[in-house]
Amino acid sequence: PRTVDRLSFSVPRGKITALAGQIGSGTTEVARAIAGLVHDATGTLSFSGRPVPLGSAHASRRAGISFVSEDRAVDGLFHRSVLE
Repeated sequence: PRTVDRLSFSVPRGKITALAGQIGSGTTEVARAIAGLVHDATGTLSFSGRPVPLGSAHASRRAGISFVSEDRAVDGLFHRSVLE
């Protein structure tokens, strides 16, 4: 089962917004989904009024969305495939 289900929020244009929670609360899962790193994520995401397909790190990066893992030793700093 997923940690996060039925999440909805908006971030006002020009604002920096933090997503915080206790360990195991799903904050990393949400951040990874927004960055396109959860390939089976469902729902809708729009950034600056434009739709961004979930599950595509390439589309998220193109839209200006990125993710820096708290465990860069395991995840690395950039999430790219050989094809990208």
